[in-house]
Order: sequence, then structure tokens, then C-alpha cells
Amino acid sequence: MRRPALLVTTAAFVLTAAACSSGEPAKNADGTMAKSAVESEMAQANNMRPGQYQATMQITKFEMPGMPPEALAQMRDQMQSATAVQNSYCLSDEEARAGRQDMMKRLSNAQGDCNFQNFDVSGNDVSGRMVCSGMPGGGSMTMTMTGTMTADTSDMTMASEISNPSVPQANANMTFHITARRTGDCSAAAPTTPATGAR
Repeated sequence: MRRPALLVTTAAFVLTAAACSSGEPAKNADGTMAKSAVESEMAQANNMRPGQYQATMQITKFEMPGMPPEALAQMRDQMQSATAVQNSYCLSDEEARAGRQDMMKRLSNAQGDCNFQNFDVSGNDVSGRMVCSGMPGGGSMTMTMTGTMTADTSDMTMASEISNPSVPQANANMTFHITARRTGDCSAAAPTTPATGAR
């Protein structure tokens, strides 16, 4: 399933009984969460139902302190235009079963050395924080998310802070509001993967 690179976000999680009983420590030596603890927490999230979904993504914050104001405004306008379109897609039975775990795999395989600092699922509420180092040019990125995930909807706010000491003009702070809601059964003509949106 395709997703925009900027949607690669999330992190942070809480130790669960399932993680403890696995025999693995809930935290790594550096204080970050163990993979088993993240997976145990994510397993508590609601699985999405198969069907037709409508997805939206809105940029609510876009700052690049090292970029000239005119160039920043142009880039912001371009990104807002690109993400302003609503997207309709069909979530198949197979995609619905693998959706949440697929999201975690994509986050874990994000560019750079990424570690979850905490990730918490409590009912429909989801929150997290992830830090990625070793990005091109020696940059790093901190990503946080908070929102809700139900069987038929997701409503997430995702924020990323990108820092690159070798290229200061590439430093950026961005926040996105991403929603998806089930609108009914899949239609025969609908695409099976979303161009934008989150699951």
C-alpha cells in the first residue's frame, strides 16, 4: 500500500503484560522500547473493517527557518495543494487484517536508525513518539502522533521535527491532520490503495 513519505510517523509506547511475558525486556539498553513491546501495544489497536474509505490530509504547520520566506511560501502552497484533495480507496479483507501491523513495519523501516521511545494504545486513543538518527547528511527526525483509531475511522495529528546541522536550511517543523472514514462497501471502480491518508 502506498503512503506519502511524510506520513511516516509515530512512536513511543508503554510496557504491556504481553511484552513482559514474552521473555524479552520491555526496553532496550538505551532506554528505547523493545520491538516486542511495540508490537504488543499495537496489537491492542482496533482493526479496520474492509470497505470503501474517504481519506483527507491537511497541513496545519509548515516551518523551515533556514529557507527564504518567498520560497517557503511557495513550497507550503504546493504541498497544501497536493494534499488538499480527498481520496477514496477500497480496503480489502487482506489489507484490513494486515493494516495496523503493516503500519508498524513501515514505521520501523523508516529512513535512518529509528527507535520508538513510547507508544500507547488505550481503547480508541493512540499516542506515540519516535526518533530517527543517521539520516542523509547526518540529520535526525523526531516524530509524534496522537489521535484515535476505530474499526471505521482514524483521526490522527502527526508532527515531525527535522534537524540537519550540515544543511541548516533543511531544518523543518511540520504538522499534519490525517483522517480516514469508512463510507460503505467497496465499489468495483474504486482504487484499492490510497494516494494519501492514514490507516
